[in-house]
Amino acid sequence: DGFVGPTQEHIFTQFKPSTHQMMFFVNSWACALLLLGLVVTGDGVRALGFVSKHPAILSKMMQFGLMSAMGQFFIFWLVRSFSALTLVTVTTT
Repeated sequence: DGFVGPTQEHIFTQFKPSTHQMMFFVNSWACALLLLGLVVTGDGVRALGFVSKHPAILSKMMQFGLMSAMGQFFIFWLVRSFSALTLVTVTTT
């Protein structure tokens, strides 16, 4: 929190991305790094095997992704509209 919030605040101030643009680029980098990790460790194959054996988990994964996106939108909106300090205050009280 000591690094990410102020860095995001700086990006919002200097480059003026929308909340959706910030979410897109942060998530694109996160997906790229996750994909690299899944390939290097071989965990991606195990994860796909688990999902193929238990397809009912897909709906739970989709629900989790939707709720995560809503939370992330709120976080980026707070940083963009107010400040990183406001975000820390809201999320810790």
